[in-house]
Amino acid sequence: MMISLARVIAGEECVSQHRSFVDDDVISSAPRKKKRMHIPRLKVWKLRGPNVKQEFSRLVTERKDEAFDADSVESKRNAMKEV
Repeated sequence: MMISLARVIAGEECVSQHRSFVDDDVISSAPRKKKRMHIPRLKVWKLRGPNVKQEFSRLVTERKDEAFDADSVESKRNAMKEV
Protein backbone atom coordinates (compact mmCIF):
# COMPACT_ATOMS: atom_id res chain seq x y z
CA MET A 1 0.00 0.00 0.00
CA MET A 2 1.29 3.43 -0.89
CA ILE A 3 0.06 6.79 0.39
CA SER A 4 0.08 9.31 -2.43
CA LEU A 5 -1.32 12.38 -0.66
CA ALA A 6 -1.73 13.06 3.07
CA ARG A 7 -2.90 16.17 4.82
CA VAL A 8 -4.39 17.41 8.07
CA ILE A 9 -7.44 19.60 7.87
CA ALA A 10 -6.61 22.78 9.80
CA GLY A 11 -9.15 24.01 12.30
CA GLU A 12 -11.20 20.78 12.25
CA GLU A 13 -11.12 18.88 15.48
CA CYS A 14 -12.71 15.44 15.79
CA VAL A 15 -12.14 15.23 19.50
CA SER A 16 -10.20 17.67 21.64
CA GLN A 17 -6.48 17.55 20.86
CA HIS A 18 -7.09 15.54 17.65
CA ARG A 19 -7.27 16.79 14.09
CA SER A 20 -8.85 15.22 11.02
CA PHE A 21 -6.35 13.40 8.86
CA VAL A 22 -7.10 12.76 5.18
CA ASP A 23 -5.00 10.67 2.84
CA ASP A 24 -5.28 9.07 -0.57
CA ASP A 25 -4.26 5.44 -0.57
CA VAL A 26 -3.22 3.52 -3.62
CA ILE A 27 -3.64 -0.18 -3.09
CA SER A 28 -1.92 -2.38 -5.57
CA SER A 29 -1.64 -6.11 -5.45
CA ALA A 30 1.78 -7.64 -5.21
CA PRO A 31 2.96 -9.39 -8.37
CA ARG A 32 2.05 -13.04 -8.30
CA LYS A 33 4.84 -15.52 -8.11
CA LYS A 34 5.01 -18.02 -10.90
CA LYS A 35 4.46 -21.59 -9.84
CA ARG A 36 7.55 -23.68 -10.22
CA MET A 37 7.10 -26.65 -12.43
CA HIS A 38 7.60 -29.89 -10.56
CA ILE A 39 10.41 -31.97 -12.00
CA PRO A 40 10.03 -35.62 -11.03
CA ARG A 41 13.00 -37.22 -9.36
CA LEU A 42 14.86 -39.81 -11.34
CA LYS A 43 14.73 -43.16 -9.62
CA VAL A 44 18.26 -44.29 -10.43
CA TRP A 45 18.48 -46.52 -7.37
CA LYS A 46 16.16 -48.93 -9.14
CA LEU A 47 18.83 -49.50 -11.80
CA ARG A 48 21.05 -51.21 -9.25
CA GLY A 49 19.14 -54.47 -9.56
CA PRO A 50 20.70 -56.70 -12.25
CA ASN A 51 17.39 -57.60 -13.93
CA VAL A 52 16.21 -54.00 -14.05
CA LYS A 53 19.55 -52.83 -15.37
CA GLN A 54 19.52 -55.36 -18.23
CA GLU A 55 15.89 -54.63 -19.12
CA PHE A 56 16.54 -50.89 -19.20
CA SER A 57 19.62 -51.23 -21.41
CA ARG A 58 17.67 -53.52 -23.77
CA LEU A 59 14.81 -50.99 -24.03
CA VAL A 60 17.19 -48.11 -24.69
CA THR A 61 19.03 -49.94 -27.46
CA GLU A 62 15.71 -50.91 -29.11
CA ARG A 63 14.29 -47.40 -28.94
CA LYS A 64 17.55 -45.75 -29.98
CA ASP A 65 17.17 -46.91 -33.57
CA GLU A 66 13.53 -45.75 -33.72
CA ALA A 67 14.47 -42.34 -32.36
CA PHE A 68 17.42 -41.99 -34.73
CA ASP A 69 15.27 -42.76 -37.79
CA ALA A 70 12.41 -40.44 -36.78
CA ASP A 71 11.85 -37.30 -38.83
CA SER A 72 10.88 -34.65 -36.31
CA VAL A 73 12.19 -33.81 -32.88
CA GLU A 74 8.77 -34.46 -31.38
CA SER A 75 8.64 -38.00 -32.74
CA LYS A 76 12.18 -38.65 -31.46
CA ARG A 77 11.14 -37.43 -28.04
CA ASN A 78 8.03 -39.59 -28.02
CA ALA A 79 10.05 -42.66 -29.01
CA MET A 80 12.47 -42.23 -26.10
CA LYS A 81 9.79 -41.05 -23.64
CA GLU A 82 8.29 -44.50 -23.27
CA VAL A 83 11.54 -46.11 -22.13
